[in-house]
Amino acid sequence: MKKLTTSLLLKLVLIQHSYQRPSMDKRIERVFDITQGDRVNIDLAERVGVAHLAVSYPQGINCTLMKTITEEPFRICRNVSVPVCKTIQKVRLTNITEDCSTQKEYCQYNFRTQEVTQQTIICQRPTEMICDDSCREGCSISCERNPIVVCNTVPQTVAITEKKQKCGPDKSLQTTKICFTYPDANWVCKEPRDTLDCDKEGVRIVAHEVAMPRIECQEKETEPLCIPENCWLKNNNTDCLTTDIPTEVRLEDQMCEICHEGRTKLRPIVVQEEDCNDSSIEEFCYEGIEDSSKWTKTCSVPQFLRIEVLKEVLENTQDQFNEISDVNNEKPIQNVQESKDIIMKLPVKMSR
Repeated sequence: MKKLTTSLLLKLVLIQHSYQRPSMDKRIERVFDITQGDRVNIDLAERVGVAHLAVSYPQGINCTLMKTITEEPFRICRNVSVPVCKTIQKVRLTNITEDCSTQKEYCQYNFRTQEVTQQTIICQRPTEMICDDSCREGCSISCERNPIVVCNTVPQTVAITEKKQKCGPDKSLQTTKICFTYPDANWVCKEPRDTLDCDKEGVRIVAHEVAMPRIECQEKETEPLCIPENCWLKNNNTDCLTTDIPTEVRLEDQMCEICHEGRTKLRPIVVQEEDCNDSSIEEFCYEGIEDSSKWTKTCSVPQFLRIEVLKEVLENTQDQFNEISDVNNEKPIQNVQESKDIIMKLPVKMSR
């Protein structure tokens, strides 16, 4: 009887032990989400440069936290205000020492603008017709061109050149010769007075004025105008439309004096300068490769461990492995079944 009781007790102990600890032979690999406790360990691993963590939990659960690094291309674009520069002409005053070996006269320039009206004239024959019943069927049709004529006025300038000399008893500057040069290169000159009482040296003044505009026309083809034999145009006059557009003409005036060797005089000169007051918005982009890291958690768990127990162990395990109790003031913690051990493994160096 005693032998039988001992055998039954041993069997109960074995059965109880088998139910308390699942078999370690049959295990499965599963991927789990990163928990808040895992993030503490990951933060520590990042600080020491470790990319692989082995974490042991109660109930025979062993997990691995692995860091993987991937290269991802990126493109960043920004809008930047860019100055827009243009070359403009400006008149500056500067001291000029005359050198007659390089030029016979020295000139100063003046620029001005004048507003003019530019006209655009568009003309075309009307297409409205009047027909009678003289030819109902089989009427012959005659077609002819009906282009649109567009004419524009182009401003023209006339160059007026005057020669002024010191004349008379008071030696005042008077016009002794004046010439008009037209856009077609034709010119005509007049001498308002004789030069017997005038100095040989003088001043040449060139001015530009707006003259009669030139008219430029061109034809633009449209559908031909076809008229049946029994029809005629209601109006044979050409319809025209005129538009006036204001515009500006840039004019240049100059006054020239005969050179005197070595003479220094303050004269206005034309210089080319850059004006960068305007700006525009342009998009600038740059591309590159950046490293992107991601941590994953893979656990080896007993096959027959219930989901509820597994979830409870992974989410509610306390971080007490670094805690040291005060022997004098506090009783040591006993039967702690929820602690976990962390083993850090240095990553294998791989060439990237």
